[in-house]
Amino acid sequence: MKLINCVIATVVLLGASSTWSATLELGSPAPEIKVEKWLKGDPVDLAARKGKGVTVVEFWATWCAPCVQSVPHLTELQHKYASKDVRVVGVTAKDPGNTEKVVRAFVGRMGSKLDYTIGFDDDGDTYDAYMTAAKQESIPTAFIVDKEGKVAWIGHPMDGMEPVLDQVIAGTYDVAKMKKLMEIDERVQGFAYSGKWTEMMAAVDEALVIDPANIDQWMTKFLVYAYQLNDKQQASAAAIKAMDLAAKDPDKLAEISMEIASGPAEAGYANMAISRLVNARRDHPKNTNLSIAFLLAVATSDQSSNASRVADQILPTMQDDPAGLSQMANVLMSPEFASWGGEKAKAAIDGAIRKQPDNPDHYLTKFRVHHIALSDVPGATEAGGRFVQAAEVDANMLNGFAWTLLNDPSMQGKYDELAEQAADAMHKAPGGDGWSHLETLALAKFRLGKSADAVRIQQQAIAKCDQDFAKMNLKASLAQYQAAEEKK
Repeated sequence: MKLINCVIATVVLLGASSTWSATLELGSPAPEIKVEKWLKGDPVDLAARKGKGVTVVEFWATWCAPCVQSVPHLTELQHKYASKDVRVVGVTAKDPGNTEKVVRAFVGRMGSKLDYTIGFDDDGDTYDAYMTAAKQESIPTAFIVDKEGKVAWIGHPMDGMEPVLDQVIAGTYDVAKMKKLMEIDERVQGFAYSGKWTEMMAAVDEALVIDPANIDQWMTKFLVYAYQLNDKQQASAAAIKAMDLAAKDPDKLAEISMEIASGPAEAGYANMAISRLVNARRDHPKNTNLSIAFLLAVATSDQSSNASRVADQILPTMQDDPAGLSQMANVLMSPEFASWGGEKAKAAIDGAIRKQPDNPDHYLTKFRVHHIALSDVPGATEAGGRFVQAAEVDANMLNGFAWTLLNDPSMQGKYDELAEQAADAMHKAPGGDGWSHLETLALAKFRLGKSADAVRIQQQAIAKCDQDFAKMNLKASLAQYQAAEEKK
């Protein structure tokens, strides 16, 4: 049901206005950012910035995991381009799970990790002027506004935005070319949806005539030829071209190498990726993404017996990189490493915790290591308790953790007391009194036999809920709690 609630919340935010008639496309004048409150940074006036600087306007919400994952990247961009008068503005619209109180708490908790301007769009006018007008239906979505105040690019902030930003700043960006590519991309998506793979490849080739250095288009060719058309020759040629183009970008090379290595094993694509990654790691020995890509490529190749030894070689190089150690721990929980990865994953995440003992994400990863890789319920419970302490001011993070403990089939009945601990902490945290939070708290009480508490809290959730479909489900759960209480 929590998944349904998340979808409903998305619809509430993303469907803010069904009657909006204006259209926003590449080359259109960018609407002014009319928000009721600026929660971080100075107000941004696009009219005043015309002729001066480039602005990135990103739409997000606290409950949106990909949005939260984009925060460090946007902060990095703001720092990198500040001297060139680039302003990054995060605009978030009000919805039942994304109130001003919740957003303020999130911004406060993030501190310097979120170091760009944040505006709270209470009535949704700015959301409509951008997202609805541009027919964008998912977040995060970013709009690059050029120095002339026109929309130059629309897309996911972590999917190709930075190279475009460089061109827009330099004044070399071709909006007409991008519009043509977007028109082709719409056809590509349509062919993919209908399974017309040959027609899809023809459209991709059309795009590559316009933009021959587009790595993502070459990777699309690889994936279709490798998985759908079973053409090893064409797939290999596309993979080689993509890796050649990414040679000077170690992070992009790591990203696409993992996709290539994951191709059909019998075709030997993993060995192709390994050969490129060996050279890249020589040039960038401390790049965590390259190291992890290399490990995964080895594990899926005919050299898989060497994977444990490779992991032992990589881990010491990451000791000063807590984010890399945490990422490594998550990788080592993969099925490919089931026979030996658990203890190495534990060592990796313990190293991350030593470097950042207050980071709740590390304790969450440690919980997963003990639960998934080591099948160690006591160890997972201890790590989960540390997570609750570290995340005590993040109601949404605690809510997601408690709900997972209560509903994941592999966890049900094993962590009910931990779920109650997380739900209690969630309820005390800023923004932890929304109807979806109360729903979790009620279920946690019910699982421990506290049906009277569950009834009382669920009634509070129903009173706060203003969504008919969600309220119907809340009432169904309330009936279950009341029946249990009546049997006592």
